[in-house]
Amino acid sequence: TGDTVGEYTINQGTVDNSNYDISYTSAKLTINAKPITVTAVAKTKTYGDTDPALTYTTAVGALVGSDTLSGSLTRDAGEDANSYTIRRGTVANTNYDITYIASTLTITQAQQSALSVTTANIVYRTPITLQAAGGSEGDLSFNVATTGTASCSIEDDTLFASGNAGSTCTVTATRAMTNNYVQKTSSPFTITVVPRTITLTATAKEKFYGDSDPGLTYVVTAGSLFGSDTFAGTQTRASGENVGTYTINKGSLANSNYTVTYVPALLTINQRPITVTATNKTKIFAESDPLLSYTVTTGNIVGSDQLTGAITRAPGETLGSYNITRGTLDNGNYNITFITGTFRITGAQQTGFALTASSYSVVYNASITLQTSGGNGNGLVSYASQDGTGSCSISGDSVTGTTAGTCSVTATKAAEGGYLESTSNAITITIEKADQTILMSQMTDRDFSAAPITVAPASGSGSPVVLESRTPNVCAAEAFTISMRDSGVCSITASVAEGRNHNAAPSIIRSFEIRAVVPFAPAITSVAPSDTTVTVTFTPGLSGGAAITTYRYSVDDGVRWTDLPDGTISSPIVIGNLPNDVEAKVRIMAVNRIGNGARSNMKAATPVAKKSMVWVTERQTNTEPATSTTPSVGALSNQLPPSPALVRTQSVSGGRRTQVTATRSTKDANIPVTHAIITVRLKNGKLLARIQVLVDPNNPTTAVTVPYQSRRINVSVQFANNIGVSVGGTVGTNLRESSTFLETTINGRPRIAGTPIANSVSFAKGSSTLTTSAKAHLKKALKKAQAQGGLIYVTGYAQTGELQNSWILNALARERAKNVAQYFVSIGARQWITFYGAPITPTVWHNTPSGHVDIATVFPDQISNTSK
Repeated sequence: TGDTVGEYTINQGTVDNSNYDISYTSAKLTINAKPITVTAVAKTKTYGDTDPALTYTTAVGALVGSDTLSGSLTRDAGEDANSYTIRRGTVANTNYDITYIASTLTITQAQQSALSVTTANIVYRTPITLQAAGGSEGDLSFNVATTGTASCSIEDDTLFASGNAGSTCTVTATRAMTNNYVQKTSSPFTITVVPRTITLTATAKEKFYGDSDPGLTYVVTAGSLFGSDTFAGTQTRASGENVGTYTINKGSLANSNYTVTYVPALLTINQRPITVTATNKTKIFAESDPLLSYTVTTGNIVGSDQLTGAITRAPGETLGSYNITRGTLDNGNYNITFITGTFRITGAQQTGFALTASSYSVVYNASITLQTSGGNGNGLVSYASQDGTGSCSISGDSVTGTTAGTCSVTATKAAEGGYLESTSNAITITIEKADQTILMSQMTDRDFSAAPITVAPASGSGSPVVLESRTPNVCAAEAFTISMRDSGVCSITASVAEGRNHNAAPSIIRSFEIRAVVPFAPAITSVAPSDTTVTVTFTPGLSGGAAITTYRYSVDDGVRWTDLPDGTISSPIVIGNLPNDVEAKVRIMAVNRIGNGARSNMKAATPVAKKSMVWVTERQTNTEPATSTTPSVGALSNQLPPSPALVRTQSVSGGRRTQVTATRSTKDANIPVTHAIITVRLKNGKLLARIQVLVDPNNPTTAVTVPYQSRRINVSVQFANNIGVSVGGTVGTNLRESSTFLETTINGRPRIAGTPIANSVSFAKGSSTLTTSAKAHLKKALKKAQAQGGLIYVTGYAQTGELQNSWILNALARERAKNVAQYFVSIGARQWITFYGAPITPTVWHNTPSGHVDIATVFPDQISNTSK
């Protein structure tokens, strides 16, 4: 028995018939789960509230009898405002096959809490960051509800008001809507403009008694005035005009937009400076004093003011001078500077005081004796000299001549008793010049040398000795040194001219022989290369005392020397028949009758074939760091640059210069361009300049100004990138010479960079000329290189035995690589082509025989470690 889902055995029960022997086979009764549909009921709540009870419905009669479903529904987790699926959860009954239809619990946004503006005031003309309180969440912003009399505005939550103090405006605060809350805006709040605080500090002033008051001023020491605001009214001071201090008050200063804190200062009335000078007075000994007086010599007395008191003099009645002093002279409003006067009591004059000498002529540094007679009293006698055309000195009663010429001497008898000092007549003394001699050692014979000979002649008087060469073609004298010029006998005259105090000394002669040596080393200043020649500019060394007959030169740093024709003795020297593109290490030496001289310094130069002057410059066109104007190693798409869509020239600087502008087409915006190559030629085709200018990738227009008149030139522009150059412009701008080897090695030998596209481009022994078959091979190679993309590397080789001079093998290898590269350019190659010559066979993709050229394509990211 049973009514729940399951299998039940069907038994024979009461089935029977006595006429049959029944054999019964049982079977099964299967009760399957009843299919029903359970539908969740949609629910809603506000963010932050408790979930409502989750319920469901079934069709009427779906459940049998009093059957129920056990368990409960669930929903997806989350409390933010959103929709969440109501899931079946644990709802079940084994007797039912439940089909569940989900529903949704929707959480709606909640209202935010009360929001209000908390900023009540704004200081006059002082922006303030607005503040608010309340709200639940969301970005806070502010808006002017009414501009009011304050004329308010808001920028980035900062309130600005242009109204005066007392004006107002209203402002609202808003909390922005968030996921869980609706937007909230506060009620308008009134904000009042309040006065700006400021401190005005009076400026201390001063004046002298009797002068007009200076203008009273002040400075702002705290806070500040807005714009051109000022204060109305003026300052005042306490009354009074006598010397003292008086307070400087605020007075009527006012501005309703400011709350003023006033700091007073003082007006100081200083004593008026005046200078009172005593009048000098004189009297004869024993007479009565004259009346003392003074004058105001600096400044002045104000109005009817008077000085009180009187001046006085020092006591005394003997001969002499006495100070006249200020005494009791005074006035409190004046700062008196008193200039003392002199009160003199004079005596009698002496008579008959005279001066004579033992002689009136003396030799320089010799002495004579002085004598005096006459005069009155017992005063001491002293002597004084006065320089004339000469000078003399006095010691006691002796006179010594100190400078040739004349001097005058006077005697003075001191005042004594009632007699004044007396000065004698002046006498003239003549000082004669003294004789002198020269001392100088004999000189020995010597070899020619660049080092000067230093001598030390001296005169008995200490006067300078002058040396002069009597044989200027052999030697020269300057100061106390003798310089050798040639071989032979050098004769030097020593003399001392007449001096201030001495007669001229008798001259003396010193002679010695200079022996010739080989020439000294010349100094090469420059070696200028040209086509198969170099021009050597030099400064000759000393001849060694014998005439230079010729020069010798070496172009291998002195290993081998070649004589120049006799008579080649001046700079510059032209050395010819040199191989182009092979460095010449130049030295030279002079030759004279003694032999070969010292060799010069070495300077190197490489002869080159003639070519046009090219001007290359770089100009930064944006704020990024400058990059190289030759292909960089950065990775770029394998695409050649486009040609300019428009090239325009315009005359500028009054026609003296030309502005060149090249513009890229918008359809080419995604093709990399690193720089522009601008070629300037004369109308006859002569190359004037080639300018490489960095290109701003964000600016389709590139411009450069050239210092040539637009009416005289033709201009072409190519664009370039890390793969190559655009069509047009000058052929060959995509060539460069640099190493094509990687820094890595195989079996100790260098490896060539890139992927091979052509090998075994053969040359005849010792030749760099391309054959017809080689050119046909190269045309196929270029097509392959253009198909593969990337840069083209050309490596040439030469082998010992190809040339008689092994030291120019490198030049042969280079010329082979260069000729292949130039041929590629001539048949339309626009990729960057790097060529390099090497007199060795490196490890490459196979054993490359010498006398050949290898060609490879290389992408920029493959050459980051290529030797530069």
